This record gives sequence, C-alpha cells and structure tokens, in this order.
Amino acid sequence: VTNTFALGALVVSKTVSGGNASAHSADEFEIAAACTWNGAPIAVPGGAVRALSTAAPVRYAELPVGAECTIVETKHGGANAVTMTPASPDDSSMAKLTIGADAAASVVVDNRFDPPLPVTGMSTTVLFGSGGVAVGLLIAGAVLLVVRRRRQVV
Repeated sequence: VTNTFALGALVVSKTVSGGNASAHSADEFEIAAACTWNGAPIAVPGGAVRALSTAAPVRYAELPVGAECTIVETKHGGANAVTMTPASPDDSSMAKLTIGADAAASVVVDNRFDPPLPVTGMSTTVLFGSGGVAVGLLIAGAVLLVVRRRRQVV
C-alpha cells in the first residue's frame, strides 16, 4: 500500500518600515511555523524555525495540502510593532493559513521601527540642582522667620 499526498508550500517574506527602517534593513529575524493536518500536529519538513531577512524569503516546502499553519516571529530585532499580512483575525502579529495545491501560500511579515524620541525637558542635573536651591531657600526663609519672631518677642 502506497499513500500519496498532494503537497504545497508556504513562502514568508520580510519587510521593515517606519522612520528607523533603514537601520534594520540588513537585520536577520527569526520565524517559526506550527502546522496541523486533519487536526493533528505535523513536523515541518526542513525545520519549523528559520532565519528571515528582507533579502532572503523563507520557503516551507512539502507541506500537505489542507494543512493549517500558524506563523509567528520569534526574534523581532526590537521592532516597535510586528504585523503579518494576511494576519490572524485574533492577532495581527501572527498569520494563520491553509496550504493549497495550486500556488504557494504567502505571508509578509513587517517590522516597524520607530525613530527614538528626542530628548525633552530638563536634565536630571538641572532638576536636582534646582530642587537643592529651592530647599535651601525654604530653610533660609524658615530661619529668617524664626529670627524675626524672636526679635519681636524681646
């Protein structure tokens, strides 16, 4: 008896976006696929965890047609947000898809990198220095008040 199964594939591509994207365009990220077929978990041929970059999409091949796969990014490189397209209806940071027979299923993983916020407000040195001056003035005012009251009593 020979069991023959139709096989399909899944391709995952990477994009980076945001004001600080250019600093991360050559970074390497990591994704993981978890698949089930007929309700039971299956091993992902070639390994579930793979390195992903903007220059090198990942192809999961030899997956049975009808398998349901979930893709998550396990190392996002410090991104401010991770978005999958198409995304899971429950969580935009993961994808859930079914492997088809005709064309490879595809997912795009976008990592948004926002630029660091500019420094605003006072430095702690100025803040503590100002606080010290304020405390000193309060103490000096209290001493003057005590001295003045003593002079009035005498």
